[in-house]
Amino acid sequence: MAPLAYSGRIRVRKHPTLPCTLLLLVALLVLLAAFNHLGPTLKALPSLASEHNLPASASATTSRTFAFPAHTGNDTDTAIARAESSVHVEHVADQVVLTVDGAAQGRPISPSFFGIFLEEINHGGAGGLYAELVQNRGFEAGGQETPSTIHPWLPIGSEPHVLLSTERCSPFPRNPIALRIDIHCAPRPSAHAPPPPADYSPAAELPLGGSRAAAPHREKQRPAQGEEGLGFEVEDEAHLEFPSEGEAQQGSGLPSGWGARRLFASAGERAVQRGSTHGEDAAKTAVGALLGVADGEASPHGPVRVGLPLMPKLVPVVDTWQTVARWLGGWLGMRLEGAESVGGKPGKGGAADGGGREVVPGAAADGGGRERRSEEGEGGSMEERGQGHVCADGVGVLNPGYWGMNIQQGHVYNIILHARATAPLSLRLAFFCSSARPPQLPPSSIACAGSAHISLNQSMAATWHRYEATITASGTCHNASLAITTDSMTRGTLWLDQVSAMPADTFKAHGMRRDIATMLQGLSPGFMRFPGGCYVEGVRLANAFRWRPTIGPWELRPGHFNDRWGYWSDDGLGFFEYLQFAEDVGATPVWVFNSGNSHTDSVFTGALAPFIQEVLDGIEFARGPSDSRWGAERAAMGHPEPFDLRHVGIGNENCYQDNYRGNFLRFQAAIKAAYPDMAVVYTCDVSRGPPDHPPTDLYDFHSFGTAEGIFNLGRYFDDVSRGGPKAFLSEFAVQGGGGDGNVRAAVAEAGFLIGLERNSDVVAMVSYAPLLVNVHDRSWTPDLIGFDSHRIYGTPSYWLQRMFQHSKGGSLLPSRLSFSSSSLATLPSNLTSTSQDASRSDATSTREDPPSSDATLTPEGAEGGGGGCDARRFEASAVRIKRGGNSAQEAILVKAANFQPSPVTLHVELQGATASGPVLLTLLSSASGNPDDENSIGDPVKVIPRMAMHEVSTLAYSIPSMSTVTINFPVLGL
Repeated sequence: MAPLAYSGRIRVRKHPTLPCTLLLLVALLVLLAAFNHLGPTLKALPSLASEHNLPASASATTSRTFAFPAHTGNDTDTAIARAESSVHVEHVADQVVLTVDGAAQGRPISPSFFGIFLEEINHGGAGGLYAELVQNRGFEAGGQETPSTIHPWLPIGSEPHVLLSTERCSPFPRNPIALRIDIHCAPRPSAHAPPPPADYSPAAELPLGGSRAAAPHREKQRPAQGEEGLGFEVEDEAHLEFPSEGEAQQGSGLPSGWGARRLFASAGERAVQRGSTHGEDAAKTAVGALLGVADGEASPHGPVRVGLPLMPKLVPVVDTWQTVARWLGGWLGMRLEGAESVGGKPGKGGAADGGGREVVPGAAADGGGRERRSEEGEGGSMEERGQGHVCADGVGVLNPGYWGMNIQQGHVYNIILHARATAPLSLRLAFFCSSARPPQLPPSSIACAGSAHISLNQSMAATWHRYEATITASGTCHNASLAITTDSMTRGTLWLDQVSAMPADTFKAHGMRRDIATMLQGLSPGFMRFPGGCYVEGVRLANAFRWRPTIGPWELRPGHFNDRWGYWSDDGLGFFEYLQFAEDVGATPVWVFNSGNSHTDSVFTGALAPFIQEVLDGIEFARGPSDSRWGAERAAMGHPEPFDLRHVGIGNENCYQDNYRGNFLRFQAAIKAAYPDMAVVYTCDVSRGPPDHPPTDLYDFHSFGTAEGIFNLGRYFDDVSRGGPKAFLSEFAVQGGGGDGNVRAAVAEAGFLIGLERNSDVVAMVSYAPLLVNVHDRSWTPDLIGFDSHRIYGTPSYWLQRMFQHSKGGSLLPSRLSFSSSSLATLPSNLTSTSQDASRSDATSTREDPPSSDATLTPEGAEGGGGGCDARRFEASAVRIKRGGNSAQEAILVKAANFQPSPVTLHVELQGATASGPVLLTLLSSASGNPDDENSIGDPVKVIPRMAMHEVSTLAYSIPSMSTVTINFPVLGL
């Protein structure tokens, strides 16, 4: 589609001559050269716009294309290079005149008119703005009953060498779950070990459970009649061999003194449960019964060799049956069900239970059938150390973060973990880069992006301690995982809890991801509403966001399940962090708290007292003096000065729920009594009539609808009573026809925002929703900003907000639109948009609210969906602003949205003021002419504003179809 074009109507002599025209062109070229040096100071979007060359100006009374130059740069901070061709608009049929009273004082627009709404949805906080790289860092996401899932943690090393489970043994009482890592690693074959039996064949080795057809197997044998041993009727075989002296003397190279017994024990699916923690004890019982020795006795048969043809390596010679059992259990990791002596006699190593199963001496079973091993016994079994074992590459756990961690070469990352173990050990912390996950890929074969080591020494290992380390990345990986491994333990147990990995470089050193925070700061938000939204309500009250558990040291925060959006939150982004971030981006906080209502249950108004006290305590935390009860808690977290909390919202979309009205009245009365200056937001739409309760300061209004409906909704407030409370448009967005955030949606929202700004006497604040989306978890669409682990983009709606935010704190000037073509007149009158009390029609939302009388908004002039309506496809307004922010120079900012499928020529006529150059024009449209164009991770700047400047006094602008433009005029005479 054509870029913005203009028709210059400059008064000149009636008969301009060619030399005069040439002279004018030369003068404009000189101006172009000068502006190449001055241009950077005049850009409306300095953080993203590249330097622009001046276009040639128009000569007298001619119509020329006003071409916006291509963007330059190599990332989204400098606008990725994109060649954009200029298309000349030959014929412009529709003419619109915006007459502006430049001499009028105008109506002030609040500095907090445009803001942001930050909710924990789409992993926008956890796995997004909050820079924590570890997901489920406290192992609480699976619930407080054990065993529990530890997603997304994974073992490094395969079972049975490493077994992961959860236990209620955390040092943090509110976070009782900790991760238990049982390590069972057999030593590697010793250089001094006797050779294997002559008939041992490595080619016959298979992983446990392998197919019989995959490798040769020995003939299954039984011990001789009357000979004690173990037998199993199953398929695949694992062999325990004890060669006789005769075999040793027949040239096998085996030493004399070997026992004369031979045992062939088969272990298959019916007898083996891989991953069971019973393997080593079952093996102990089996070998003890085989050798005829009791617990702790030495074998009368001398050294014993255990050959395991189905396992990857050969176990070396050992001297006692306890060591055999330990290694065997580590290799097999199996529970031998129904083990019994061949002759029907129980083995001597332990008593048999009713089912013939050997009960291991010294091991008791818990209620779930799992054997409990005392820590004292485990601590005495960790004596084998060093690199001579099968886990020499390290075993442990790995966390992939939120769809991969972004690790950048040269950047520093702070690692914190809490640990204890049954004996001293060393831990390696490393960032690994691989799309594959252990145990499919051994850790040694994965590229490492940096590592550090910590030691649990003799004096500290037995009790919980906090350990810290820093890693300076040696490489860049956008899909990294944090691995915690040890190669100094062959058998024992390690416990971990509250594991954190944070980049040292965060936004203003307050723990927020820099690129996302910078994008939000670029919106210059006047306010920040938080933390929800449905996140505040919860599907059940038990899962609603409550502020108290989210403050204090992050290790002490219990976290909670975000049941509305389906994922766990560690609450690292808590009440304090929300307040701090609002301050960091220059926004006033708007705290929305739970009204005693969720999506499914509510608190009876007569039982509301403790909930009211909780809210009063929260306000004291935010703005109370540092010597108050909760102000002291805030000061302890590093912010002795109060936060600038001036607005609170009582609930979210609860208007038609049980007890809401009564709850609201009680909350409001208590808040006003303690904080008379606090503005309170009522969640019911009262735009068409006064509420039947004491007046409130603001009422919440949400709107999600089609592009056409949202464009028209800007005029909804034209005839709203000026005597009631003001509206807080805290959630709005185009959904129908908006894709994942396309040009059509942005232009419709431009018309909507122009209408809201025109009604800023009854509309106090406005914010888009949702704000953020991790593209791996798009629960709601569209959203303002998308990102993954290392990339980020703004939708066209984001860039629209960047363009429009300059009018905050300005004055809306009286203006009038005149149309010369009927093609601008109407849209179909049966279009509807939904207010906040209507059912949201998006496919991803399952919430359905009771409909209100305002659910269907019919454009003014239409009755019952029939007849014509005043639903124009073009909107424009004018606002007096300060040019360049702190500059004393005044300017007029014209905003226009062309929602029709053809270009429109906009003539701007100033009365009582004179426009002077340079004039800054900013256009948001599709360069291809397709209104479905949208930005994405792969193409983050497909649709971004294009800017240009020129020196003319009176202009007419050709605005492309489906586009929006801002025109910034410096003015004289104000």
